[in-house]
Amino acid sequence: MRVQRVQRQSSPLGWCGCLVLMTVAVLVVGVAVVLIVGPRLPGLALRAAGFTELGSADQVFANLPVQPDIVLNHTAAAPDASLNLGSLGVQPVSAVGANAVVGESSIGRAAAVTLTEANLMDLCRQRSTVCAGGNDQFRNARIDLRPGGAVVYGDVYIPDVGLWQSLGVVVQVDASGRQIQVMGVEVGGQLYGLPAGTISKRVNDLLTQVNATLTQASMDAAGGQYALFSIQVTDDALTVVLR
Repeated sequence: MRVQRVQRQSSPLGWCGCLVLMTVAVLVVGVAVVLIVGPRLPGLALRAAGFTELGSADQVFANLPVQPDIVLNHTAAAPDASLNLGSLGVQPVSAVGANAVVGESSIGRAAAVTLTEANLMDLCRQRSTVCAGGNDQFRNARIDLRPGGAVVYGDVYIPDVGLWQSLGVVVQVDASGRQIQVMGVEVGGQLYGLPAGTISKRVNDLLTQVNATLTQASMDAAGGQYALFSIQVTDDALTVVLR
């Protein structure tokens, strides 16, 4: 009997990763509003707008929520796998150079897919102009996977000074293993918490939509249909388990 730990498998994919990446990129654009109307220095702009300095962004990934450890047995490849992303349409797994596997586990018949950072960027470029070149306000979307989450970076144009500013949005998979939470904004290695008001409401509304999509999305593979069970993230890859 061959036992495969999902978080260590080398086969790639991740519809959740695409959604997370696209959503976080949009959040970065929203945060740009704060910089545009604020003072010239990014840190001062964030503090003046009500953002709270929380320390190093790396601290977010030091204390991780406990997530389920799912093991798949007797795994087999599912080359015909496709993802139903609701309003985003159907995405064949193979279209991003990824593979899905199915097998038996403690949660019953299940599927697992994994995406590297490069796979995530490729998928985002296929689904969003944010990753396909940007525009005159936002460019250079890029993702840095971390244990249990990620920092998604982008360059935002500040018209007051005619300069581009790099910042990131820090996200983490919550304790349920099925939902995404925004931990704050990262600038220069520092983490800032979102203030109450318009920006916070915009971010939370968008996050609610994304988590609803994650709950409803499904994958067809090897003659079966699977729904999200857990999202697992390491420094190297994002793995999704579905059942």
